[in-house]
Amino acid sequence: MISNVDYLLSLVGKNNAEIRDTWVLTGTTIVSKQTRRYIKDSIFQVSCTPGTPLNGAILYCKADYSVGDLWPLIDWDSYSIQDISGLIGSYQGVETPFFQVLLTKEQLDEVEDIPVNEMLELYSGSQECGGVVIDDEQLCIILGELGVPFLRVDELELTGNAIRQYCIKPAMDYYFGYFPIIKEESVGNISAGGSFKKEFPEGAFACVPYYVLGAAGSNAGYGAGAFSLYREQMIYGGASGSSFGSGVSYRKPVPGFVGLHNRDAAMQALAAQQAYLNYFRREHVKTIKENGKKYATGYSTTGGAVCIKWLCASYDFDDIKFSMRTDFRAICKAYVLRNIGMLRSMVKSDLPGNIDYSMYTARADSLEQKVAEKWEKCATSLALAVQRGGL
Repeated sequence: MISNVDYLLSLVGKNNAEIRDTWVLTGTTIVSKQTRRYIKDSIFQVSCTPGTPLNGAILYCKADYSVGDLWPLIDWDSYSIQDISGLIGSYQGVETPFFQVLLTKEQLDEVEDIPVNEMLELYSGSQECGGVVIDDEQLCIILGELGVPFLRVDELELTGNAIRQYCIKPAMDYYFGYFPIIKEESVGNISAGGSFKKEFPEGAFACVPYYVLGAAGSNAGYGAGAFSLYREQMIYGGASGSSFGSGVSYRKPVPGFVGLHNRDAAMQALAAQQAYLNYFRREHVKTIKENGKKYATGYSTTGGAVCIKWLCASYDFDDIKFSMRTDFRAICKAYVLRNIGMLRSMVKSDLPGNIDYSMYTARADSLEQKVAEKWEKCATSLALAVQRGGL
């Protein structure tokens, strides 16, 4: 989180119009030689003798300045812009830390023809937004039930970035808990009894590791390579025979008979072998945390190629499926209405003309309940799909 003055300074030369608009929307304050009080975090324009360096400049007050025994009236004619960073210095060599130049008169004149943005969210870049990425259009749609755009966002009890961090971010956590981004990764070939350990990628909050049997590579340790599949199918799988070359039989089909029973028997035998494998196989996977990092770790009694389905979340609105955006916006509205409604309900309710803000929370409950019931049904299908190896 950066300070307001640092944010405005970062706009110099890039977006001078926003600096001008911030001054306009905060009151269009103008000071002169007779001004006796300068309030911290205020923005003002200096009015002094034409042609002097600070005449018409926009300044930021970094600390309270009151005329008195310690500090005299400021004669703006005697001050100059000391360097490009905008520090103010006296001709007599006395420097003051109270003020910061944002725009000179020349820079202000350059944006004269650009209309003032009445909907500007003040100091939007100086506030923490929790990493949430959502454009202003979508934010205004979400805030429509609170009166935006009839009201400006900065006229609400919560700033735009506070709404992003404390309302929209939890809604994104809620959404991706039901509809995670599925990213699949191959860990490598692991032999029977061998363990694996894989760090969680950025954005992942859960995982589903699984083995592809009979796929262990030559460097996977004991039982790997060409004999791995035989060992699993013949020993763990319960197939007849204990070594290669035994149990060989030759069956000559009867003329005119297609012998489909042989194929059916083979398929049944394969199914039985897989059942043996599933019955005797033991897998153990878990999530651990070491040195502030999360890892997926585990092992299996049978070898194979280990793959992991990572369940990931995002704080970028563009990562939400288009078909789900209406429901997601409804959840966001519910969270915003509940937060604003609770704040406004703290006002004394016996005042004349006071609004019943309980309708805010009632509306929030209604929106959330409808979406929750819908998502609960979808989540069951998602969980089964992940377990079956889908997605």
